[in-house]
Amino acid sequence: MKTKIVLLVVAIFLSVPKISIIEVSGYPQGIRVEDFILLAISFFLAFAYKKIKLYSNKLVTILVYLLLVSLFSYGNGISQQWITLIRVAEYLVLYIFIFNSHIDMLLLKNILIINILINFLISIGQYNGLIGGFASFSYLESGHGWLERPYGVYGGPWELGVICVISIFCIRKIGCSRTILFILNALVLCMLILANTRANLIGYIVAISYLYRRFIFRKIIIISFGILILCFSLSDSLLIFTRLDSVLELILGVVKNYQTGVEISKVIGLDKSLYNRLDLWLENYEIWRNSILSMIIGIGWHSLYMESLYLRVLFSFGVVGICVLLIYSKNICRELIIFTMISGLTLDIFLSMRSAFIYMIFFYVVKKINESITNELENNNLLGARFLGRNGYATTKSFASLAK
Repeated sequence: MKTKIVLLVVAIFLSVPKISIIEVSGYPQGIRVEDFILLAISFFLAFAYKKIKLYSNKLVTILVYLLLVSLFSYGNGISQQWITLIRVAEYLVLYIFIFNSHIDMLLLKNILIINILINFLISIGQYNGLIGGFASFSYLESGHGWLERPYGVYGGPWELGVICVISIFCIRKIGCSRTILFILNALVLCMLILANTRANLIGYIVAISYLYRRFIFRKIIIISFGILILCFSLSDSLLIFTRLDSVLELILGVVKNYQTGVEISKVIGLDKSLYNRLDLWLENYEIWRNSILSMIIGIGWHSLYMESLYLRVLFSFGVVGICVLLIYSKNICRELIIFTMISGLTLDIFLSMRSAFIYMIFFYVVKKINESITNELENNNLLGARFLGRNGYATTKSFASLAK
């Protein structure tokens, strides 16, 4: 497919707000603009491509496994969010589209940079009550209380953080001057602080510290980030993590309410977002631990939201899912693993199509870079083999075997 069309799709997916065009009964989100775009892409892939390469069957495996587990769990009386199967199928279409297209790396880098700049400006406007935003459910007017944690053009502050951080990783992989990277990192850090997404902020800081661990000023950077975390943790939003009595109250509250059957949200003095998560986790845990088989293969997509990547995998796919996740993750870039592991503690990252999309873009960038390096090495080996072959030292065949 032509690069300009592909980049247009990339720009649309990264910038179009979550606007529901058709409401879906029983679900908070409706059919959106990106769903229609994916439908058009599906028809295009079906009729325009003579041969489609999967490059990886991981998404197909996940979709088939999720379908089988969901059917099994449904047969055992566990309700399922069937619409999520459509979402995973959409991811598969998006994945096939990206990896069967040619994307100009420099133009992609420019789109990602512009996207960060636009989201920064919008976030500043939202934080100061000048600009509205689109939540997952409706439009929020300027000055709305929710926008004190800016959304950017996305459906929530956590989604803004994930997309901007992975965009930075993509830009760095493609190649960019240190000055521009420094500015972009500063903008992303500012957005993360304004958005007050704790997991994203900590994951980003740890990942960036890892990337620049050999930099001459690494100690200064790490100390500065440490001071920033300390100052930020003194705010009310992180009180639960900085007060020992609150932590003890959390532990005792979980034990007490688990024994009495009272909802964990009744525990007084806990961070609201945290005890909401605990309610959700405990509900799924009770179902998951009902049988050994459920613990091994999972209970399917019982809850639309999970608020944790780890627990999503564990409860939906069981111990098998955790093992597969570890196997799939072994060759992934470490900065991505670090950020995902930390942010995934309290975020169901891949429930968002845009978050899943930016991860696909990152994997595409890495794939293209690896292909470029491999081709360059093969060309150099071939030239070296021909030169040495003429001088009686080696043959082209011997060097080709070394290249493998």
